[in-house]
Amino acid sequence: MEGLYVIQRIDNLKTVSVSLNKGVKPEEIDSLGNIATRRELSPCDLDHLRELEDDFTKTLFDSDPNKIFMVQEIPNFEWNPNTKNDYLKTDIVNKDLPNCK
Repeated sequence: MEGLYVIQRIDNLKTVSVSLNKGVKPEEIDSLGNIATRRELSPCDLDHLRELEDDFTKTLFDSDPNKIFMVQEIPNFEWNPNTKNDYLKTDIVNKDLPNCK
């Protein structure tokens, strides 16, 4: 599925995809997140990742949505979900790590 979200109006079935513009999300978040899902980050690096994610969330809240999101209409959209439910949460897979020292 393209985008972060797909939004569809019920009354006219107009559907749009909402995506982040290129360069909005720091690449380091995805890079460290991939390492964290393999349980290869140190406790201090996990704390750093959490700080990056918190800063990114604040940036999203504080920014002009027109500058950070792209909205594209999806003509003739039909919902055909192909969910796998295999998304790993870094805080869950690393819950047994000690605190950063």
